Amino acid sequence: MGQTWINVLSKPVENLKAEVQNKNGLTEGAVAYTIAALVAAALTLVTSLVSGLLSIASSGPLAALGILLAPAVFLIVLLGSFIGAGIIHLGAKIMGGKGSYSKFYYLMSTFAAPIIIANALLGFVPCLGSVASLVLGIYEIYLTIVALRELHGFDTAKAFIAWLLPILVVGALMVVVLIAAMGSIAMLGFFPGASYDAKVSGSDAYWMNTRPFQIRESAQSAGSSSLTLVLQNVESDQLTLTRIDVSGDASGTYSIPTYLSSGDKQVVRVQLSRACTAGEIYTYMVNFAYTDGTPGGVERHQYGAKPVLGKCA
Repeated sequence: MGQTWINVLSKPVENLKAEVQNKNGLTEGAVAYTIAALVAAALTLVTSLVSGLLSIASSGPLAALGILLAPAVFLIVLLGSFIGAGIIHLGAKIMGGKGSYSKFYYLMSTFAAPIIIANALLGFVPCLGSVASLVLGIYEIYLTIVALRELHGFDTAKAFIAWLLPILVVGALMVVVLIAAMGSIAMLGFFPGASYDAKVSGSDAYWMNTRPFQIRESAQSAGSSSLTLVLQNVESDQLTLTRIDVSGDASGTYSIPTYLSSGDKQVVRVQLSRACTAGEIYTYMVNFAYTDGTPGGVERHQYGAKPVLGKCA
């Protein structure tokens, strides 16, 4: 295998043409890529450990990072080899190529696997390593075009198009996805009501399912510092609401003991530290303190995990 790598890298045209004729296929290619993936993963781990030794203060985190990255590098290299070869092979098929995927995968492995190992080693060489990796990347493109040409019987121009076509298609799809994502973000910016409605729906859904108290409605009028809440006790026992603490855009406390039997609804008004203006969106965190209604009952608390949202009318 090692000699094949050397032959293909040193004399690609004649050796790739010869490799087309042998019986090697997917299995041999997968073995080559697995070796490359293992070497790349091991070098990633070594790099992290060496960096940790050079920086004692961060040696633990860097070592842990290496342990996490090593298997990720292995999977990326191995899975990427199948996917990458498949995408390029699809371009060749579109151009009328007759060669098989398994043979193309093997041909790719004869030069891509050693280049992966070389790039992993070049990671230890600052500055010049990056330049060398760039040169190897360009050479790998050339070797891929030669492999396409020899396997499918293309001329060089057709092999280049077969290589370029899937890259352009994938690139175009990524641009479409990016534009769609940016468009969605822009829509939320141009139509803030959509974002507001989504937040209100989430808040309402949360407060309709809390226990023991649910907030069925909330309202605050323009120019008023009073927040109106419609509460419901959804427990099976009577509860005594002893305090409501509100914080956020304004703060306030309601401390009038309020008795709610099971299923009862009560309207309470919390005086806040400031009034709201018409059209303003208010956001308040609401927490409750209560007892079970018996003399000397232990005070308990219900803490809101989501804010109460609304628009000042």
